Amino acid sequence: MIYLFLKRFLLLLGILALQVLVCNNIHLYGYATPMVCALFVIRMPLNVGRIPCMMWAFALGLLTDMFSNTPGETVGSLTFTAFVAPPLLQAMVTKESLEDMVPDYRTMGVWNHIRYATILTLVQHISYYALAFFSFFNMQQILISLGSSLLLSLLFILSLESLAHGQ
Repeated sequence: MIYLFLKRFLLLLGILALQVLVCNNIHLYGYATPMVCALFVIRMPLNVGRIPCMMWAFALGLLTDMFSNTPGETVGSLTFTAFVAPPLLQAMVTKESLEDMVPDYRTMGVWNHIRYATILTLVQHISYYALAFFSFFNMQQILISLGSSLLLSLLFILSLESLAHGQ
């Protein structure tokens, strides 16, 4: 039990450091900023319930907001993503899957995992930009920022996962 807690806590700290120290300083053409915080929710095992998943995501979002000076945007988007993640994962895996399965390329298959990561990253980005802009006044800028950040974030997330598993 303590081992799993420490493992998740170290993953949280690693993703927090990557987001705050590296990704927050990348702004391609003033639009695209990668957000790798969704990787923490993507890596939550199948046996983690909705409430613990949301609590972990809330903690990561709160720490990210504190260090990034974004008032509640990451907290709201990550908590909502964690709300959506467990039922989505259960719908995408087979009934015979192990209950402590961690979603990755090996356990879900490459295309299923890419689809799962894309859906969760899209949910996180839509909710983040809805909270960040909080209006539909300049829809073109919102869509450009959303699309470019989504593509850059997916590139980072899928690259990090493939590096972590040596594929």
